[in-house]
Amino acid sequence: MLRISFSENQLERTFQYPSESSLLEEFGPPEESESLVSTNPPGDEEEEEEELLLLHRGLPGLLRSKPLIVDESCRR
Repeated sequence: MLRISFSENQLERTFQYPSESSLLEEFGPPEESESLVSTNPPGDEEEEEEELLLLHRGLPGLLRSKPLIVDESCRR
C-alpha cells in the first residue's frame, strides 16, 4: 500500500472558477466583435473559445489578458 500525505500549511491555495453555465446566466453570451473574428484554420475552435472567455470583461478571478502557452517539450 502506498500512502501519500500533504502538510496543510505547505499546500498552495486554490481558486474555484465559476462554471461556464453560471457565467452565461450572469453575463449572457459574449458579444462578437470584428476584432474577435479571425481566419484561424478549422480545429482551433477551442483556442477561440478561450480567447472569447478571456476577452469577456468582469470575469471573477481573471488576471491575464492572454492565455498562457505552455511549452511541453521540456523534460519533467
